[in-house]
Amino acid sequence: MVDKTQNVQKSGPKKKPQVNISENLRLETDPNEKLRRPAEVAQLPETSVPEPEPAPAQALPVPARESPWIPWAILALALILRILWLGIKPPHFDEGVNGWFVDQMTKQGFYHYDPGNYHGPFHFYVLFLMQTLFGRSVVAFRVPLILINTATIWLLLRFDRFIPRRACLIAALAFAVSPGMLFYSRYAIHEAWFVFGMVLAFWGAAEMWFRGTARGLWAAAMGVTLLMLTKETFIIHVAAFVLAAITLRAMEVVMPFTPKLDFAPRQWPWPTLGNALLVGSLLVVFFFSGGFLDPQHDYLLRFGQAFVAWAQTGVKGNGHEKPLFYWLQLFALYEWPGLIGLFYALRAAGNQFCRWNLWQSLCVGIAVTIFLTVLNAHQALGHKGLHDYLFVTPGQVPTLTYLYAILGGALAGSIYYFLAFLPPMNRLTRLLAIYGWGTLVAYSWVPYKTPWCIISLLWPFLILFGEAIDGLLGGSRWQRWTGRGLAGVVLGVSLVRGAWLNYYRPTDPTERYVYVQTLNDYFKLMNPLKRLVAIDVTAWHMPAHILLSSYHPLPWALGDFTSIGYYENADTPPSTMDAGFIVAEADRTAEVEKRLRQRYFVESFHLRDAMDAGKLYLSYSRFARVFPGRRPEFEPSKEEPPVPVPAGNANTPAPIEPPHTIGPVSPPAGTPIRPFHTLPHRMSPTK
Repeated sequence: MVDKTQNVQKSGPKKKPQVNISENLRLETDPNEKLRRPAEVAQLPETSVPEPEPAPAQALPVPARESPWIPWAILALALILRILWLGIKPPHFDEGVNGWFVDQMTKQGFYHYDPGNYHGPFHFYVLFLMQTLFGRSVVAFRVPLILINTATIWLLLRFDRFIPRRACLIAALAFAVSPGMLFYSRYAIHEAWFVFGMVLAFWGAAEMWFRGTARGLWAAAMGVTLLMLTKETFIIHVAAFVLAAITLRAMEVVMPFTPKLDFAPRQWPWPTLGNALLVGSLLVVFFFSGGFLDPQHDYLLRFGQAFVAWAQTGVKGNGHEKPLFYWLQLFALYEWPGLIGLFYALRAAGNQFCRWNLWQSLCVGIAVTIFLTVLNAHQALGHKGLHDYLFVTPGQVPTLTYLYAILGGALAGSIYYFLAFLPPMNRLTRLLAIYGWGTLVAYSWVPYKTPWCIISLLWPFLILFGEAIDGLLGGSRWQRWTGRGLAGVVLGVSLVRGAWLNYYRPTDPTERYVYVQTLNDYFKLMNPLKRLVAIDVTAWHMPAHILLSSYHPLPWALGDFTSIGYYENADTPPSTMDAGFIVAEADRTAEVEKRLRQRYFVESFHLRDAMDAGKLYLSYSRFARVFPGRRPEFEPSKEEPPVPVPAGNANTPAPIEPPHTIGPVSPPAGTPIRPFHTLPHRMSPTK
């Protein structure tokens, strides 16, 4: 007979049960789910004192086939993809405008916040630091954005405190190879900072929600502060997050079989909240006041005025109006992982609450079919009203349009039906799904649309894509194989698409992501200039004329040259046309050549696709050493008019008159440099 008393004594004291945090974060639609758990986990003591340090950062145990080096490999891949051939793309229009603001900071010692610019001051101070340390270089401008975008991927990996680690790895890999993330992180514009601020704020909110730590409070506060210092559109994302939280709370209340939405015990004293708010407020005041150097002390008033100015521009469009479904078009063309995440996000209001997956999938398929039909009718009919879409005659829209719409709807319904068999959504990703769709709807409603805003909409759906694939990999055998194949195809397509766009077609106007981009003719001017100043330092001071209706990024790129004149208005040409080099638009080349009296090398010059192609004139006397053996393409006419001379001295020829404006990056008199958002453009039909 076995002595049970001895067995109990040998077993020792009973240990406290270990709690799996990620398991508690899962939604159980089955009310009997707790019966299948250990009794110790199902009935946790409510009076337990939280430990000063939160639970381990790993949400789920690492599978045996996963290694610690995988996150580092993803980060290395992301950094390599972003830094390769960084200078292959000329400075963008906005990069030139940002550089002009940096030059103004150099002159006056601080950044004067302009509410008409719709952008906060933080990015300009980063660019000012890079230009001060490394000189006038577009590569130096772009490096901070590459680093912060890579840091965003690292932050996505830290979401393994709330969702499965494998889902974080897949989301981080999708982020690393995303064509949009890769393309716009290689620009010296504000978007990469904005995305990092959103991800940081969301991570902090999740940390406070599920763990209640002071770390989460500070992360959320600093994330929102960075958003405020970057773009005034942060108000859309904050409002979308608040509405998403309210919606999630209402859904949990209406559906009583869903477990109660609880918050982790607070692990920080109330003064910590005051400290976080104080630090964030001081940072906002410091940057918007130009480091307290701006003599105009109405910077907070100007900050408020920016919302009014931005709202007016957003409604009017200012030449950047796009159709309602513009963002979905970009998802379908470039961002396939995000598109899958977008479909997966529909489960937040779908199979979480019922088992009629077939009927839900049918509804999704019908909705997508209608959407594709309306989208193609929009393209066929132009900007028409809803009445025109409902009463379309067969001859107005091609028959294949309806076939494509039906096939697209069937594919969408099949994908949704397939995803419906996945495990229930994590509470955090369910909130993220509601937030992602909220921001997508808000951005779609605003007529003013520029393609780089896609990365502000994309990142939530990449996390949802990671959870969807992770659910497949944790299912049955056929689901695992399907998950591997689906992830391999869409991630491989993203990698190839991103590499093709960034390294082979970064300035091709037919690409939707290439928008108001400076063309490669920019190098026809800059490369000879670099070679010339290397052998002749006096070339920094030679006169030059820019006769273009829109000339950015040239004022910043040529900022170290001291005698550049910018003649945007054709009614005010330079009094003396001969110069070291001349850039003229097509409708002004005849005037230029008529007044030239020297020999010139001539190149075709097209600054942007929205402008007419013109010509570049390089002085033969200056650039002959740069092009040895090359003959000048322009010879002046033999019949030369008499050279004007100053009054009182007929023997002294008139000196070359200084350009219309002298000095680095000086705009024409009476014509202020206007930011990109207020400058009208004639966009090409491919946009």
